[in-house]
Amino acid sequence: EEVRDYLTKRIWQLKHVRYPEKAIENLDLSARAYNALKAQKLHTIEDVQDFGLQNIGMLRNAGPRTVKEISDALDRFNAD
Repeated sequence: EEVRDYLTKRIWQLKHVRYPEKAIENLDLSARAYNALKAQKLHTIEDVQDFGLQNIGMLRNAGPRTVKEISDALDRFNAD
């Protein structure tokens, strides 16, 4: 019981405390999508929104599926 409570608390901390609230790490992206954003120096969700989804498709290694993944992740994040 005590171990389970500790693990539950630790998982919550890793999900919610490890990164600032608006960091792209909170989008749970694939490595390809994450790396494409980081290569463009887009570190926050606001950076990605300001950059625009139409421009993400022009990034190296960011094809239509990656753009859709990022778009869906932004929708999920904004819905929470």
